[in-house]
Amino acid sequence: MSDNYERLVRTCYLEILQREPDELGLNHYVKQLNIGNISSLQLSEIFKDSIEYKHEPKNFLQNELKSTISKIPILNYHEISDQNNPWCVSSNAFLKQMKFLKDQNYKTISLTELKKIVNNHGDVDEKLIVITFDDGCDGVYSNAYPILKNNNFTATIYVIPKWIENIGTSFEGQFSTYMSWKKLKELSEHGFDIGSHTFSHKWLITLENNELKKELDLGDEYIKDNLGLDVKHFCYPYGSFTEQIQKIVVDRYDTAVSTIRNFSKITGAYSRQRIMRFTSLDEFKKILTIPED
Repeated sequence: MSDNYERLVRTCYLEILQREPDELGLNHYVKQLNIGNISSLQLSEIFKDSIEYKHEPKNFLQNELKSTISKIPILNYHEISDQNNPWCVSSNAFLKQMKFLKDQNYKTISLTELKKIVNNHGDVDEKLIVITFDDGCDGVYSNAYPILKNNNFTATIYVIPKWIENIGTSFEGQFSTYMSWKKLKELSEHGFDIGSHTFSHKWLITLENNELKKELDLGDEYIKDNLGLDVKHFCYPYGSFTEQIQKIVVDRYDTAVSTIRNFSKITGAYSRQRIMRFTSLDEFKKILTIPED
């Protein structure tokens, strides 16, 4: 029964909060189900009534979602490996996806280039795309990098310094191992942008202002010290933030990306198209273009 409850809790996290569960949350809800404090039917309602769900950006940014549409997609990957995990896109699937982009004459651009296009209130005739990877997983270097290089593609990688070389990896990050600074340096020297995913991947909306500042400062400082780079691009842990946090991020970084899944380019919260292990090639093709109303 516990295994069934664990699957149920994981499903609620993924479908409602759109993230993997942290260890504390997973254990808490499985225990509550086991001892009968809550029922399976109540679980989804509890999640929908949570602070995290109510602060889901797509809820409070609703008015801006349609007014900031750009046809240039931003792809959101995590890991490229053959591990059987929802966040791990297989090497073969990634190869086919990149081949399709190349065959269709897509060209990758940086987030800095995208920002210029968005700020000029226009799209271009070329087929442009931005590729991003969250967390700095090792498979991005060993499996994705050779494929990207063969297609003359580049990407942005959002790293969590505390997880680098697998030091201090949190529960939800244990589906992978993580790149060394040496590997990240090589990628940065070959046209890849390195952005911050905060220092330790904390849920930002739970932090006091001084804790939030420390989490951002440390992330930027470690990247600067190890790679010699000023951090220009940011990714919210769990895709969760408030309007106040969004304003702080806009003041610090050139761009920031969210987990909102459409084509809006809200300042401080660019939307992305998430690619998961179960994303078929047909589904991949569909998410490259704005769906018709």
